[in-house]
Amino acid sequence: MLPDCTHHSQAAGGQPRQHEIRNLSWIGLKWADKKQPRVICLENVKQILQYGPLITECDPATGRVVTRDRIRHPTKPKKFVNRVADVGEQVPVHNQFLVPDPKRKGQIWRRFMQLLEGMGYEVEWEVGRASYYGAPTSRERLFMIARCDGQPYHRTGYPLARDVTDRIKPRLAGEASEAAPALTQTA
Repeated sequence: MLPDCTHHSQAAGGQPRQHEIRNLSWIGLKWADKKQPRVICLENVKQILQYGPLITECDPATGRVVTRDRIRHPTKPKKFVNRVADVGEQVPVHNQFLVPDPKRKGQIWRRFMQLLEGMGYEVEWEVGRASYYGAPTSRERLFMIARCDGQPYHRTGYPLARDVTDRIKPRLAGEASEAAPALTQTA
C-alpha cells in the first residue's frame, strides 16, 4: 500500500494539495477489509506518523484566511507568496491554504492503526533508512507490515535486502549475468 506522500513530506512545505489524494490510505483500508490479504506492507515518508486533521492557515497580522492563490511579493518582485483574503471575502475550502492542526498531530495515523488492528491485523512499523532495505537513498522512511495470518514478520536465517545488494556485482547495461542463460533472438 503506497498512499501518496506529497501531503506528508517536508518537501514544498508538505502543503496538502488535494483532499482525495491525501486520503488514499482509507482506500487501502477499504480494500484490506474487503479482500483480507494476509500481509499488508506500507512504505512512506516518516512524517505520515503526524497525519492529522487540517485547519485553515490565517495571516498572523490580520487574522484573515491565507488562500492558495500565488501572487508576487509586494517588496520582492522575484518572490511569490500566498494571497491573504480581502476583508469580508469568503474563500471556498478548496482554495484555502490548509496546514496540519498542531493540537491533533498523529490523530488520523493512530486511527488508521486502530482500524487495521480491529480487522484482525497485527501491525508493526518502524522508521529506518531506505538504504537499509536496499533502496539507493539514505532518506528515512516509514516501513509498516500488518499480518493477519499469525506468521512472524521476519524469518530468521534470511539475508536482509541491504546484505544481498551489497554483494551484487555491478553490471553494465545489457551485460548478461553468468548465472542467467543468454537471451537469444528468434525470428
